[in-house]
Formats: sequence, structure tokens, C-alpha cells
Amino acid sequence: MKYLLLLILVNYCSSSGPTWSVVIPLPDGSQQVVHGPLQYIFPQERKETLICRHCFSFRTIDDDRRMLIKPCGGHNCISIMNNTDPEEENLPTQSYDFSQCGRAENIPSIVSKALQLKISTSVKNTLRPAEYPWLVRIESRSNTYSNTFTFCGGTLIHPQWILTAAHCMFDSITKRLYPAAGINLHMGHYDRSRMSRKEYIRQPVLYVIHPKFRISQVSPAPIHDLAMIKLAQPVPLSSSINTACLPETAVRLSDGTLAFTAGWGHSSPTSSVVNKPRKARIRVSPRSCRKLMIDKHLHICGRNERGNNICSGDSGTGLVVRAGIPSYGNRTVWKWHLFGVASYGLDECSQNVNHNNAFASVSADVDWIREIMRKY
Repeated sequence: MKYLLLLILVNYCSSSGPTWSVVIPLPDGSQQVVHGPLQYIFPQERKETLICRHCFSFRTIDDDRRMLIKPCGGHNCISIMNNTDPEEENLPTQSYDFSQCGRAENIPSIVSKALQLKISTSVKNTLRPAEYPWLVRIESRSNTYSNTFTFCGGTLIHPQWILTAAHCMFDSITKRLYPAAGINLHMGHYDRSRMSRKEYIRQPVLYVIHPKFRISQVSPAPIHDLAMIKLAQPVPLSSSINTACLPETAVRLSDGTLAFTAGWGHSSPTSSVVNKPRKARIRVSPRSCRKLMIDKHLHICGRNERGNNICSGDSGTGLVVRAGIPSYGNRTVWKWHLFGVASYGLDECSQNVNHNNAFASVSADVDWIREIMRKY
């Protein structure tokens, strides 16, 4: 008995797409050809349909561990999320004397040994109460009834405005922006495990995403990773709550500048967020930007000592520098200025390797920041 040889030929037809054909030799010497669509044998990868919502398209890859976000809707599309609560009425931003910014009562000592400070790694580096009075803790939920929430940090730059990272406002579960009513802002806040009379908790009346914000597969770090959050009413300023100063557009931090950051992020890859914020001293290094393959003009990169790193939950926290400002009578006034917003890092939380971390540059987008405060 002779075996039949099946010869599979693949034809590509422009009219009906790829097909397969099986040529079957018959006993009488003739042939029978059977056709079928190619996808039944070789399934094609299903592509996710991107939907433009609030001026951005959003999807996740790597089992939802990484977000890909890009602007959509055109150059005039402005991404604003308003609070639907009728009690939160959006009125024009109230005036503020910016000369009062950047003051803190508990000024940390700046000595060489302070390079041992870490963020989210060591209990001994816990921030003192009111040491960084501009520090804001941000909790975001998909809705008001959700038990799952995202931790981020932010910086008070005006009694009604908080600057944070844009990627903190995107919900990786729903693939949408967090509703403004699902965000709680904790100011004058210190210990997560207890309430304080000095603490001020509010929801935003609105928030705005930078129109050029993007996270792509080509560039590992987000660009223009900034979001502005507005309060309906100014927060009362005190020794526990104050604003950080904004830098000028042309100001750039030189190589080797020492800067500080703090947050409630995780203390290790397997731990939960900490109850009291922890701080770090970071040395600015443009070389770190090259190693991270990102634009040094849009980011401020810093290299930490071993174990000193921003971690999950620290996104959005500010990178501040205490700088002297000339005043009347040849006096120098020392104030804290916000130069960066925690955006990106490699090998988060690992204490076994040196780290390069990237902060979104505030001075690169300070004109947009000021415009948002004037406009809204």
C-alpha cells in the first residue's frame, strides 16, 4: 500500500489574505486541492485597540507591569479631570505671596556623613515632623468604594496647587485616569498610622496632565512627567504646611549638586509602604542620564550611595535644593527650591547595587506650571 504524500503550499492572495492549500494525489492519477485561511493554522497576535480618553491613549505590557501612554486628540487637547462633587466649586486661583515659599523650621544638618541618608530603606533616616512641610501624600482609588489604592508623593508649590508625576494619575487596572473624587491629598501629614490635628486632608477640585507627557517603548523613562493638582480652597499655611519655591526657567543644577527627596514608599521589594516618610540625599549627575538613556534636558538624574533609592510609592515626590537668594542689605535668604519630580529608576528598592534615578525637570517646564496656575 502506497502512502499519500501531502504537500502543503502557502499562497498569499491580496483579495482574501493569506491562505493554505493541500494538494492530495488520487489513485486515478488526478489531484484534489483543498483551500483554507492561514489563520486557522497560524493564529495572528491579537492587537489591543487603543482608545483616546482625556487626550491620552493608554495600554499596559509585560503582564500589566509597564504602562505605555501617548498624547492623542490633537495639539489643542487639554487633559483635565474635574471633581463632580457639587461642593467642590472651581473658582480662580487666589493670589499668593511667593516670597514666603521654601521656609522650613526643622532644617536638616548638611554634613558629609549625610550621604548615608536613604529613602525608603533605613529607619534611622526617618524625616522629622515638619522637616519638609511641602511634602504631600497622595492616595488614589478607582472609585470611592475601592479597597485598592495607589501611593504617590507630591509637592505643595502654592496654597492651592500640588505638583506630582503625571504617571501617578493613571490607573493601570482600569486603564483610565483616576477620578478626581477618588484622590485624597494629605498635607501636614507625618505618620500614616495615626491622625494629627496638624493634618489637612482634601480632594482636588481638578487636575491637569502635561500635554506632552509620554511613556513609550523606545524611551525607558517618561517625558514631561508632570501633573498639577488644584485644591478648591487654599490650604492654611503653618509650621507643618508650607510651599516649596519654583526655580527659574534658565536655572540648571550643575554636576555634583546635592539635593534631597523624601517619601512614604516601600522599604524593600517585598515590603509595604512605611508609616513615616524617609529621606535621601542625592548627588546630581548628568552621567546618570546617559546611563539611563534619557534626555538630560528634560530630566535631572542623580546617583545614590548603595541602598539609597526611590522606590514604589515614592513617585511624584520632589527633589529639592536649599539655595541662597540675595536680599536687601547684602543679606542671603536660604530657601528650598523644587527642581525635580520623582519619575523613573532602575532596580527599585535593591540595596545591593548603586542606582541612577531620574526626576522630571521642573525648570524645563516651569513656564507651563505657572501658566496652569494663572489659567485655572
